[in-house]
Amino acid sequence: MINIRLGSHHNRHEVSQELINEIKKYPGCCDAVWFSTEYGYPDLEVHRENAKKICQTAKLYRDAGIRVDLQISNTIGHGEYMKAKDCSAKDVCGFEKMVGFDGTEAEYCFCWNGENFRKYTAEMIKCYCAVKPGRVWVDDDLRPTNHFPVNYGCFCDNCISRFNGKYGTHFSREELVNEINFGDIVWRERYTDFVCDNLASFAGFITDAVMSVSPESQMGLQYAVIDNYTRGSFRYIFDAFRLHSGKPPVCRPGGGVYDDKNPFELLNKQIFMSYANSTLPEYVEYNIPEIENLPDVTFGKSIYGTMLETTLSLAYGFTGVSYAVLMNDYEKMEFFSRMLKGFSDYRGYWGKLIQYSKFTSSAGVGIVKPGRSLKCEKPFDYAGIPAFYGTPLTKIGLAEYHETDSAQVLVLTKEILNTLNNEEIKSLFGRPVITDASVLEQILNRGLLNINVSVEKTESGSLTEIFGDSKWQISFCDSQLDPYIIKGDIKPISYLYRFDSRLGTANAVIDLGTAKWAVFGYGLWHHIISSDKRRQVISAADEICGGKLPAILNSAEQVTVIPRTDRSLKTACVTLVNISIADTEDLILTVRNPSGNRFVYRNAFFEKQITPEIKGEDYILTLPGFQRGWDAATLFISD
Repeated sequence: MINIRLGSHHNRHEVSQELINEIKKYPGCCDAVWFSTEYGYPDLEVHRENAKKICQTAKLYRDAGIRVDLQISNTIGHGEYMKAKDCSAKDVCGFEKMVGFDGTEAEYCFCWNGENFRKYTAEMIKCYCAVKPGRVWVDDDLRPTNHFPVNYGCFCDNCISRFNGKYGTHFSREELVNEINFGDIVWRERYTDFVCDNLASFAGFITDAVMSVSPESQMGLQYAVIDNYTRGSFRYIFDAFRLHSGKPPVCRPGGGVYDDKNPFELLNKQIFMSYANSTLPEYVEYNIPEIENLPDVTFGKSIYGTMLETTLSLAYGFTGVSYAVLMNDYEKMEFFSRMLKGFSDYRGYWGKLIQYSKFTSSAGVGIVKPGRSLKCEKPFDYAGIPAFYGTPLTKIGLAEYHETDSAQVLVLTKEILNTLNNEEIKSLFGRPVITDASVLEQILNRGLLNINVSVEKTESGSLTEIFGDSKWQISFCDSQLDPYIIKGDIKPISYLYRFDSRLGTANAVIDLGTAKWAVFGYGLWHHIISSDKRRQVISAADEICGGKLPAILNSAEQVTVIPRTDRSLKTACVTLVNISIADTEDLILTVRNPSGNRFVYRNAFFEKQITPEIKGEDYILTLPGFQRGWDAATLFISD
């Protein structure tokens, strides 16, 4: 459940013994440690000596009942900063450099097809696998992009020759790059397949090296950014791990955020990582988030911030946690000991979240999965994926995510629309979607909808939106992009006025026949809004899905709601996160279609059974308010 990555100073017996003594003080604070291979590319003898120390020290942890795993700290290479490490072997062994599309060579990142580089990598891995790790975690440089100064690789002579040999072509580097980006789409698809196949070959090669020494080990992948350079997924790596090891691999997606000075970044990170989760093969069951505090110091991420990030990750469905919080010895053990105490204090709450994550899915508002845009204005534009971090809807209480199969409502932005082909757009007409009028305008212009609806852009400025007894006006210092009037066969939500003159419908529900869409011509992508405006947006989302949003916060508080549903789409748990610095009043939560009749609200420090008031299909619960800012708690529902 709780995995802690260690630094090289833990290879020393006395340092590890001190840590083990602290772990014993706090039951449940650590289940496994990851020893790390030496960063950089030193002589193999350096690796052998380091591996000997790990093997000796690992016994201390195993004797204390702590599992020992291994991190392969670098394979292809993390980038230019590796020059600060011992990289003497790269020249001695003749590593084949990674080459970019413009001929740029990476001095510290290497071609995954290079024979000399592969030979060294295999021998390095075999040295460390003598420790017989439970799991072998390959760090996140096993990727084809973001190897500064090479953003997209590899275009070395060997790789181009291999590609030409496979397809019977004679492309030069320049010609191949042009075809990939601006030529017949078949060449982009073939090149994408080529990159995936070669990286899968390298992943299989790595796995074979592990299995030759430690056949019982399970392979794991650490990764961060995903892009369309390789189809928006790392499935090709997981498939290779599984094929060559005979066991299902495990994974650890990440996303940076090394401090908590801006706490909302911790929530944004969960949306980002949910994209990675949405691409996982079904056979990957153990999925843990990266929680990194690098460089592990008091003035980085706080201990409480570490606990909060963990809670958010588990609320988003992870089934364990991993930490880089002890890799550096810049602080005294007293600081790290307080971190371990926190893990122990929170373990019961986190264990409950994990228990629920194993049989539930994210629910509520899902982000439409971006397509693979064919348009390319400059080299490798097509590789980018928009909307990783969601929209302002999360900040008004509707927590978003990328795993859309279980979503009651989908959110569609203009950036995502621009990546979709016509068939992908048509597939959305059967799902409830919340979007803005500029998106509908583009869909209508493509001739994809045969309905009596039109949108008309209006001049921005002193505009007021009126709905019922409420009104809303965007602040004069806040840009309101593309205000629209919506016309035709629609159900108006609100009207737009310039001074006392009504311009027309601002926001509306539109019936497509197969589903309803909520289309906003005004004010959807803003989070600094009134409580009535917030209620308007949430009510529109709820209406188009037939009142099936799993949970809605009725209170006018800055709290985000993260619901999860079971396999029958019944609401199983709801995590509430106070996203402001203030405490709150009691929270009035509406829950639909609960999975049981017992409601327990808890976090690490309190637990309370709640009796709901039942109004038709709505279960209304009054929950204790948060006593501090950026706090979280979960409503667990059971029979």
